[in-house]
Amino acid sequence: MRAYSAADATSPRKEVTIRRHPPAPMDVVLYVPYCGVCHKDVHQVRDEWNDMQPTKYRSARGHKMVDRVAAVGNHRSSTHATVFRV
Repeated sequence: MRAYSAADATSPRKEVTIRRHPPAPMDVVLYVPYCGVCHKDVHQVRDEWNDMQPTKYRSARGHKMVDRVAAVGNHRSSTHATVFRV
């Protein structure tokens, strides 16, 4: 999976590849072709909320996604295996 990651609060974001493990029995794997970053993500990467929620680095932020179910663990029902947008 490709992502943009920060090594610390002041470093520039750079593209990285994150390895994913095979789905565990209860997992649902999402295919995410697009992901946006909002201002909350910027605050989190800059560690501006350290007193409430310290950032753990390397940090790859983003939570506004267009996605669909790509795979499921073997303990999920066949309903979860249907490809649909989430």
